[in-house]
Amino acid sequence: MATVVRCNNCGAECHRTDEKFLVPQTGHASCKICGDTLEYWVEITHVAMFELVARSDGSPDTPQTPWGPNQLAKSGAIPRPQREAGVP
Repeated sequence: MATVVRCNNCGAECHRTDEKFLVPQTGHASCKICGDTLEYWVEITHVAMFELVARSDGSPDTPQTPWGPNQLAKSGAIPRPQREAGVP
């Protein structure tokens, strides 16, 4: 079940859900509109995921993938797996 969260800075509306990881994670989630921090976490296994629902002006956002582990890995919050030498 998703919880509705509003950005304190710009008022954008997001759905918040939890994703469970086996290894504790440290990181944060930022607003897709203004970049303000929505939530941060340190060494927990239930990480918050956010999906933008409406912009601060109330207009609906285009459907998109929730901010999940791939987006967190791109931000550096979750380390990417190391590849073996010579493997693309």
